[in-house]
Amino acid sequence: MAGTKKDDLYKNAKVFFANEFKSAINVIQYDDRNEGKIIGKGFFYIETKKTLMLTPLLYKWNVYFTVQVECKDDKYRYTLYDFDIKQSIYDTPSNEMTFDIAYSKANKGAYHTIFTNLINESSDSFKSVISSLSNYMSSKANLVNNDF
Repeated sequence: MAGTKKDDLYKNAKVFFANEFKSAINVIQYDDRNEGKIIGKGFFYIETKKTLMLTPLLYKWNVYFTVQVECKDDKYRYTLYDFDIKQSIYDTPSNEMTFDIAYSKANKGAYHTIFTNLINESSDSFKSVISSLSNYMSSKANLVNNDF
């Protein structure tokens, strides 16, 4: 990021939030241009199927998280935190849990496959968010240009 000003990185972060989450207005919780910091709420959806005693079950998971981007001249850093998983079975809310609980369930019992899939797909989704952020932050094309 050498030679990139804080304001330019900040603008790229704003574009990331607007494009990645489709509504920056609803996503961004904290925004301070002088500080170079943006905090937003992210979300993705995962679906897992399992047959239990010949009955197919559809598990739907909403995974919520917070993204913080801090910008300084020549560098930025991101933090993902405040993870929350909400599960519903046939659109009926049933469980709320942390990833620690999901990991413990993935290591044992009848629901091993369901929770392993949840963790793996969540990991892939988080990697996708990080990759997208990195692309926005490193791209000169995303910098707002007043000379159009």
